[in-house]
Amino acid sequence: MHRSLIWIPLLLLSGCRSFESDQSGSEPWSPVERHMTIADTLEQANLLAEASLEYTLAAQLYPSSEYYPMAVRKAAFLYSDKRNPARNDSVSIFWFNRYLELPLSAEQREITVLYLQLREEASTLRNSLTRQRGVSDSLQTIIKRQGNEIGNRAKRLGELEAELAKANDELQKLREIDVKMHKTKK
Repeated sequence: MHRSLIWIPLLLLSGCRSFESDQSGSEPWSPVERHMTIADTLEQANLLAEASLEYTLAAQLYPSSEYYPMAVRKAAFLYSDKRNPARNDSVSIFWFNRYLELPLSAEQREITVLYLQLREEASTLRNSLTRQRGVSDSLQTIIKRQGNEIGNRAKRLGELEAELAKANDELQKLREIDVKMHKTKK
């Protein structure tokens, strides 16, 4: 319900803007401007999946527009945002690589390359952590299994000790009977 409510103001906003432009005699919004405005509004409303889609559409449909670099950069960052339910590392990296193909300042290029390196390092650490958790889980399973086995063996040992004690008692009784029988024969 909440997500559908955001579209109504967006459609009204884009429709009103187009109407205002027609009334004032200036150019109406271009389709790429409409996509960018909708994407910005969605991003501000924290609807990141929808915003990333709008930026992607702007970048794919209008690669020669002045908005292309911004759309590519925004799509790259939004697809890497952990708050985005549509987060996708491979799509993010695709858009970052597209961004690096653009004529960028040395600082923009350096920041983007550094960001990609940090993402790769974070991904490596995340994979390592996942492997470590798997090893830890396996070890915990083994420890639990061995603990159960030790418990079962301790229980069985207790049972055997009880049987041995009982057998010793029986043996002692037999000795006593044997001794009594020997005394009666004499």
